[in-house]
Amino acid sequence: MKTKVLIYLLLIVISACTYSVDDQNSDEYKLQQLTGSIVGVENPSFSPNGNQVYYIENTGFNQYSLNRIDIDGRNNTTVFSRDRIRNYIVADDNSSIIFDNVYEYPDSSGIEILMTNYFGDGFTRLLDRNDSLSFLDIYPVDVNMTDSLLLLDILVEDNGGIVNSVYTLDILSGKLTKISGDFNAYASSFSPDKSRILFASEQGDSRFTINTADTSGNNVLSIYEVDQKIELAGYSQNGFKILFGAPPTPDSTETLQIYSIASDGTNLVRITDNHVNNIPAGYSNDESFVLFHSQRYVDNPDDYDVYIYDEVFGTEYLIMDNNGNDFGVSFSPTELRLLILSDAPGLPNLFIYDFTHMYR
Repeated sequence: MKTKVLIYLLLIVISACTYSVDDQNSDEYKLQQLTGSIVGVENPSFSPNGNQVYYIENTGFNQYSLNRIDIDGRNNTTVFSRDRIRNYIVADDNSSIIFDNVYEYPDSSGIEILMTNYFGDGFTRLLDRNDSLSFLDIYPVDVNMTDSLLLLDILVEDNGGIVNSVYTLDILSGKLTKISGDFNAYASSFSPDKSRILFASEQGDSRFTINTADTSGNNVLSIYEVDQKIELAGYSQNGFKILFGAPPTPDSTETLQIYSIASDGTNLVRITDNHVNNIPAGYSNDESFVLFHSQRYVDNPDDYDVYIYDEVFGTEYLIMDNNGNDFGVSFSPTELRLLILSDAPGLPNLFIYDFTHMYR
């Protein structure tokens, strides 16, 4: 009996020394493996209604498939297969999918942006690298189907240099509009109401800024500046906050810490405070939680673990911790679940985590 009491007290002491990080790996909580791919999966995302997860899989013979699976692990289906697929966007109504297709044939090669429906029936070409001799690469990043406006990151050869720029494409007319300035711009996205465009940019003198602009490229506002590259996660669900990673001071070369800032550039809030890289993924739909992955174990620089930060109580929760790379992908847009990409053990596969218990 004394031995049991001593063990119990020891467990209490260990629990009290966790530096305010709660480990949620207990079997009491729901962590479901969603895929069991023998080749690994990449670029996962929730569907707009949160009932399904999309992901890309290399099926061999120079073919890649875009797959869709229910969040309970059922109905794992291939939507379509093409030559190399890297990026895709699922429209808010879940009826259209836009993606890039890297093709290489004996007499030609290039990159094109295609659109298909929910079932992958038929493809409409929206843009091709060959539409402009200056285009080196094209990445679709977001879409506003109401206004038929596609947001693109395009790698452009300009005056002998190579610059990544942010563009919009009018899907109906084919008109391209440059949104960013003359320097490198990246990590673009629409605001939740699709009225503004968010992007990070390099200003040419080792400065990086977070910027917003309207969809015509006007009314550009730089809301934050730092001397190291910014990891920009995007807007919160109501558009009032922006989540990003940056060094702790504007002139610092230290590791990335996570911050939120109001969309008008006010109310900067620091979320992490440590000496490792922390990469933000996004806000929960009620904006109470922040999802991120963190490089806490310096003896293995490739080891990231998944955390949730509770902004209300200022508490970190360790969600997934193992010997591999664990990346927090996103919160479900509708339910108290999050999507994780982990390569432990083996090749990258998907997990669903239910954090309903955090609201108890």
